Amino acid sequence: MMERLLRDIYDAISSLRQRISYLETQDGVADLSDAMSFVQLTDAPDNYIGQAGKIVAVTAGEDGLEFVAGGGALADHDHSGDPGDGGTFDAANLTSGAAADGYVLTADGSGGAAWEAVSGGASELDDLTDVDLTIPPSDGQALVFDSGSSTWKAETLAGGVTDFLDLSDTPASYTYPLAPLRVNNSGDGVEDVPGIRLNAFSSASASILIESGLSRFTAITKSNSDSPALTLYRYRGSVESALAVEDGDVLGDIGFYGSYNGTNVVRGAEIRATVDGTVTTGPSRVPAKLAFRVAPADGNAVERITLRSSGRVGIDQTEPEDKLHVSGAVALDDITTPSTPSSDTHKIYAKSDGIYVLDSSGSEIGPLGTHIPVYTNNVSNPPTDAELDSAIGTPATVGAGYTALLDNSGAGSNVYYVASDGTNWWYTAMTKAT
Repeated sequence: MMERLLRDIYDAISSLRQRISYLETQDGVADLSDAMSFVQLTDAPDNYIGQAGKIVAVTAGEDGLEFVAGGGALADHDHSGDPGDGGTFDAANLTSGAAADGYVLTADGSGGAAWEAVSGGASELDDLTDVDLTIPPSDGQALVFDSGSSTWKAETLAGGVTDFLDLSDTPASYTYPLAPLRVNNSGDGVEDVPGIRLNAFSSASASILIESGLSRFTAITKSNSDSPALTLYRYRGSVESALAVEDGDVLGDIGFYGSYNGTNVVRGAEIRATVDGTVTTGPSRVPAKLAFRVAPADGNAVERITLRSSGRVGIDQTEPEDKLHVSGAVALDDITTPSTPSSDTHKIYAKSDGIYVLDSSGSEIGPLGTHIPVYTNNVSNPPTDAELDSAIGTPATVGAGYTALLDNSGAGSNVYYVASDGTNWWYTAMTKAT
């Protein structure tokens, strides 16, 4: 109680001292009869103890003063004609104008602020306070931020639009010509993509990765004359000096991979193109072979089918010596006699009793197990029918169209070309050409 009483007495004395001090300042004498209501106790707070951070405002009845919290509602004051009022940039210091759609808040040049219409609409920046257009922009310039003056300025990008030297979230320049841009791994800018390139040759490793639960690569061409294409190029040399490819160079692989542990992958098969001859410039020629390579259960990919530039095909034979060269056994399923082949061609096929040949005249020769060239020393000169029957078989057993070569025993003996019409033997003596 005593503490509160002493505090009230102190507050009253302090308030009276302030009023006396004010009157002495105004008139030089402490005459209470000359005081205005502002300094009397009846229309103002007794003191400002405990009112930290508050401001004094006229009451709603305009009959006194009161403390209000900072930022509270203030009466609307007209500051027009008051250019030096505080110099702060806020609504209380507006010296002219009223806000309307499309207006911007700008400095009025006299320490105050004003709402002004943007000339030509919001597409122009003349009235924005953080844009420095003292030098008007010209065609091709961009608005970039100048950290030195903390303003936006119109500037010409160095090197033209291929360089982004003034933008903070893009590369300083293109590293790979004609490469598109993508968001970088950090997610705070963009970068050019070396994996997607057009008409460019670079030493950088380039790849396109599509990672998805279901991935497909589809190329569609809508044209009467052109078709979709997957093209792989190969050079020797360097980026600065490209050179021609050479015999043995791999031109490209199309690989097929599978995961063996749920994380890592290994190649299961591939189609490979390889230069297989002399590269020439006149005429322009890069001979190449195609190889189908598969990975067996116990090792790396092995070349199983080879198509050489000569047109020869090898199966388990990388250097085929004929149109078809098979390393190992060949199995043929039984079929009936096929259709007659075209002129000067033959068909080889299997029947239940052996391998047959059908020539372009429709004659079936076979089975080839007994209709292959026979070389024997057990015939006289010239051979008799009995000797031919003994060495080869009767005409009836070997069939019509059978042909064979018979060699008499001894140096200088004759070679005979033997044929059968199914009933008789026919032979012709053959001598070495000189």
